[in-house]
Amino acid sequence: MRDQKVRRKDLTGQSFGRWLVLRYDHTDSHRSACWSVQCECGEVRVVQATHLRSGVSQSCGCLQREIASSLGTHGHCRNEGRSRTYASWSCMRERCSNPNNPRYSGYGGRGIKVCQRWESFDAFLSDMGVRPADTTLDRIDVDGDYEPSNCRWASRKVQDLNKRNTRLIEVNGETHSLAEWGELKQVPVTTILGRLSRGWSVADAINRSVVQ
Repeated sequence: MRDQKVRRKDLTGQSFGRWLVLRYDHTDSHRSACWSVQCECGEVRVVQATHLRSGVSQSCGCLQREIASSLGTHGHCRNEGRSRTYASWSCMRERCSNPNNPRYSGYGGRGIKVCQRWESFDAFLSDMGVRPADTTLDRIDVDGDYEPSNCRWASRKVQDLNKRNTRLIEVNGETHSLAEWGELKQVPVTTILGRLSRGWSVADAINRSVVQ
């Protein structure tokens, strides 16, 4: 009996985790398209398209082995639970790479990526240090990627002001967006956010001029 023709999207040349799609291979008995893929380490296998898109398969197993190996050295993921720092790293990667993550649409879904260096938790820990209490991982440029030059540990107050959906901030009865305040006062937005992260009040962070 001839195989029924199944419509499929061409995935050739696309990357999913560490996989690079080489070519279409076959359609299995469940009518799922299967593709020949090559891992960054060189291993070639055949993987279902649904497993690639969902993030179920991200490598030949080398990624999992590297993570498992690192867990025994950095001390941030023990049987009693993950550290705050490790949880931030793990959640960062999930929302950028897993389409099934509830927050994917605001991160990976709009093109936000994790830099290759930070695929390793040890590298992330080396660059960012241990997460301080009452902070979470924040991107300075909310449209930029997760990478050392664009990330910091920031308080909730700073993050709230740095959100894409932040519209208006009132200071002494005058209301503007954070970007507008920076332009009016000739103070860079990154300077304002840095001041807030050090505990400055909103009024002082916006109104204090920058010393040349």
